[in-house]
Amino acid sequence: MHTKENNSKEKEEESQNQGCLSHFKNIQFLKGLSTVLGASIVNFLIGEIFSLMTLVVYEISYIKKIDNSISVDHLTFYYPIEIFFQCFFSFVSGYINKKLGMHATNLIGTITLILGHYIMYLSSSLFYDLISIVLAGSGIGIIYYPSTTNACQWFRNHNGLIIGILETMISLGSFYFSYIGEYIINKEKIQSHFDDNLYDFEIGKKMKIYLKFLIIFSACVYIISYILMFDIKNTGNDNDSMKAENDNDLIELEDKSDQTISTDSKNAQHVELIIKSSDKKKEKNNYKKMLLISGKSKRLIYFCIISILHFPVPAMVFSLYRGIGEYKKIDMNYLQLIGSVNFIFEGFSGFFFGILCDYVNLKYLLFFINGIDTLISLTYCLTFKNGFLFFFVTNFTSFSAGGYYPFKDCYLMKVFGTFIYIELNSYVSFLMTFIISLMSPIVYYIETELEVKDNAYWILFVTLGILNLIGTILGIFIDDSPFDYKKENYKRKKYKEENI
Repeated sequence: MHTKENNSKEKEEESQNQGCLSHFKNIQFLKGLSTVLGASIVNFLIGEIFSLMTLVVYEISYIKKIDNSISVDHLTFYYPIEIFFQCFFSFVSGYINKKLGMHATNLIGTITLILGHYIMYLSSSLFYDLISIVLAGSGIGIIYYPSTTNACQWFRNHNGLIIGILETMISLGSFYFSYIGEYIINKEKIQSHFDDNLYDFEIGKKMKIYLKFLIIFSACVYIISYILMFDIKNTGNDNDSMKAENDNDLIELEDKSDQTISTDSKNAQHVELIIKSSDKKKEKNNYKKMLLISGKSKRLIYFCIISILHFPVPAMVFSLYRGIGEYKKIDMNYLQLIGSVNFIFEGFSGFFFGILCDYVNLKYLLFFINGIDTLISLTYCLTFKNGFLFFFVTNFTSFSAGGYYPFKDCYLMKVFGTFIYIELNSYVSFLMTFIISLMSPIVYYIETELEVKDNAYWILFVTLGILNLIGTILGIFIDDSPFDYKKENYKRKKYKEENI
């Protein structure tokens, strides 16, 4: 009898435990889903900075009335400055995120972004405009990766899908803000002046109304994302990351704490504090060692070189297509449509390649993406004579560019883990941006000084195509298996011992 009663009690307890477990899983799933939704809204906001870079021609048109020395050629400096500070502060955001948490990081970034927009709202000179771009780029950089990283940690087996969704939201945000900006500023679609490619002062003045809209929208997004997103703790133990040197001591403390709790609650609290401090020390040691070891690894160096060789192709296409189109007298309808359609191409590509990253060897995806860009770059100048072909190839560049971002994110997350993903991703992005910053004077020279632009464009794009081809070949040697920090740490110690 007792045996039957015990068995029935055990079954009841087991069913209760299973019920509690399924309830807990449901809660965790809903929190994760809510976090992805909140991160999607944040990434939607991030898209506004890319649309702003296409609309600053209206800001320059406004300033032109006050400062006659400014011209449309100064557009060349806005985007490189914005992207430079965006990438630099996205690296800093990794440290801020670990110190203060995701919500505090997003608050700092949002305030910086709003301050940048407010300075441009008050600005009447190129100098203050560039200060506003520095602050806006810095704010976007701070909020760029923490939300993505946190969302991926809730669904670790579907990082490609999550990254694909979030990259798509950036593209949708760019499309939305570009449309809203054009609607607010130039609803009648009045053409720019033929002589200086700028707009009337009254049209340019409406840029200030759009900036007020961005300020309000940014504040609302932070409030909504704060409600929706749940922070999840990552101590650096994923992806077979290293354990701190005092790990054995930590285990002993944990064992002692179990004994102490049953005898002396005050002493137990003291031991618990020691454990927490040891956890923080362990996390700090993990963080420093993982950054040091991964930063010196051949796999990261190869990947940086490939990214540097790849990025200038789509960046130069996007920077030059408007000027090329006007120079070659391509139909204005095609040129105006490119700006909107490329966001759609990029958004679809980000989602499509993000899903593929969960199921396909990343080496094959890299080969495909780089192969497209190599072909486009080597043949791009041939499209200048045909408006439709120019429209199609320029937008197809958005397809490959949109695919590279989720690939880059998934590769770094899969290989090096989520704990230092922000820092490594920011580092790679910063190197990519640094190359574009160096190329900006070349682009400016081509646009303003060269009399025979056709030859200059051929030299530029064929050179970029050859460099991208080298990156494609190097991509054959990359490995997307998880990086073994313990093994690499052991190799470093052994190498030091042998050379002492």
